[in-house]
Amino acid sequence: MTASVLSLFEANVMPEPNSGCWLWMGGTVKRGYGRFNIPRRLGGQRRKAHQLSYELYRGLIPAGLELDHLCRVPSCVNPEHLEPVTHQMNVLRGAGPSAIHATKTHCPRGHLYDMRTAKGGRWCLACRTTTNRAVYLQRRAAGYYEARRLEAAKEHAF
Repeated sequence: MTASVLSLFEANVMPEPNSGCWLWMGGTVKRGYGRFNIPRRLGGQRRKAHQLSYELYRGLIPAGLELDHLCRVPSCVNPEHLEPVTHQMNVLRGAGPSAIHATKTHCPRGHLYDMRTAKGGRWCLACRTTTNRAVYLQRRAAGYYEARRLEAAKEHAF
């Protein structure tokens, strides 16, 4: 990046003395992250302001990583408040439902989560066993298994 881009970038930054954040005063996107449009004469790109800040002051963001705002302020562009981490780590550090759910170690009935699904879901073996047993008993009472046996016998009859 050129010195012109740096000076245009810095014109949109306001340091906040109490937190150390550099607040972005330019345009933003939906969740409050800054947006910086590099003029066409200087390359003509639209960039996220915090990513550009990191690259201007610290260097390239390592491949496969994204920037985590350590201060939790989306409009902050202080490179000292940005850390390259994996997407999973960034989500787990957040305050959204995924992060909250990931910290749970026990099911709603108080059993330890001890099983994982292929898609990353979790359950406890005790509740899973209880649910499977209840389904089996309901089906047996409704004649489900007997009906299946009769269907299979008809298919294999000569």
